[in-house]
Amino acid sequence: MLERPLGFDLGGEMTFVLLRVEYDRYTERAYVEFRAPDGDGGDAITTAIFSYKTAERLSKRRIQEEVVRKARHLLKKASLATNWARHDRAVRRSRSSRDRCLEA
Repeated sequence: MLERPLGFDLGGEMTFVLLRVEYDRYTERAYVEFRAPDGDGGDAITTAIFSYKTAERLSKRRIQEEVVRKARHLLKKASLATNWARHDRAVRRSRSSRDRCLEA
């Protein structure tokens, strides 16, 4: 576990704090947990579970830093993917309504 909580912003109003980092050298699996206060008084919990492989001999601390870096990268990509999916649906809807107007 890292010594101090680290903030992480996905571009919205929430700032996530790093709560937990685990890495298993044998299975090469990583688990990273971030939390942020939610608008309803609870917590928003975001986790990333993924494979992490490296050919380098890294210290435990360095592996944790690299795992957290990769988790942030993956969560940002996931956030962007959901934004693009929303955008694509809106474009398809506007095209289909435009096509209906042209048919009439």
